[in-house]
This record gives sequence, structure tokens and C-alpha cells, in this order.
Amino acid sequence: MGRSYSEKIQKLNDEVTLEVITHFIKELKKSYLGYGEIKKYLTELQKDIVENVEIFLEESGEQGEIAAASLDKKLPRRYKVNVLVSQKSDDFPIVVEESPNYHTLFGYTETATYKGTVFTDFSLIRSGALHKANGGVLLIDAIKVLEQPYVWDGLKRALRSLPAKPNST
Repeated sequence: MGRSYSEKIQKLNDEVTLEVITHFIKELKKSYLGYGEIKKYLTELQKDIVENVEIFLEESGEQGEIAAASLDKKLPRRYKVNVLVSQKSDDFPIVVEESPNYHTLFGYTETATYKGTVFTDFSLIRSGALHKANGGVLLIDAIKVLEQPYVWDGLKRALRSLPAKPNST
């Protein structure tokens, strides 16, 4: 009896959640009509919200505490977007890195502490000069690069991993 009752409650929660968010997801999908990856993400987001509706219903438990610790308390951390770099398609970035060390060139991941527990996630990833100069030019002092440990090797590795550009003739 108790099991069937909790299954019915779960099914009702799923149906109500789906009904509430479907409208918003459809509107977002209309806005991003030409972007297949974003539409796929929104479909997965809708599914995840339905499966994890308890995050929104109760503020207890580990996920609720981490969500409450986030800067915007209205939206749990797992649903936020971390934009590393934003550029217009016609921009040609020119980035000058005055003090090229490993973190300033390649980026880094921050950590946060909540109730004595150190954690990190995608929202704490920070971009480096290589990300900011993508599609443009990065100006750095070669001597400063060679003076920093691991930077020269990392820079060579990053440049080797770039995809080859086709000839534009």
C-alpha cells in the first residue's frame, strides 16, 4: 500500500513538473532554432529537472545546500552556464599577456568552501589568455614564458593540438 502511494506521488510530481517546464523549454527551443546542440541540451535539461525535481521542492540534503551556497539562490548550480569566453563572430581578438604563467595562459579551476567542505565544478572553471585569443592573436614575451615552469611545454602541447586549417584558396 505504502509503495504504491509513493509511486503515485512520484508520478504526480513528474507530471506536474513536466507540465510546468515544458512551456518554458519550448520557448527557449524556438529562440535557438538554428542551434542543434542547444536544443539537445534543453531536452536533456528538461529530463534532468523532471528526474531531480526534489532539488526544487526541498532545500535539504547535499544538493540543496550546494544550491543554496551558489550566488543565485533561485537556480541550483547544476543548471547554470559558465561562459568562458564570449566573442562576436566578426571580432579578431588581440590579447596581450604581460605576465604569462601557467594559470594566466591556460586557465584554472577555482575551489569553493561550504561548511568546511572544499568543492569545485564546471562553474568554477576560469579561462586563460589562450581561450581569450582563440581566433586571433596572443602576444607574449618569449623570455617570460621560458622563465616560468611548465609554460613552454604546455604552450607547445596546446599549439600542436590545434586542428589543421584547410587552405582558403
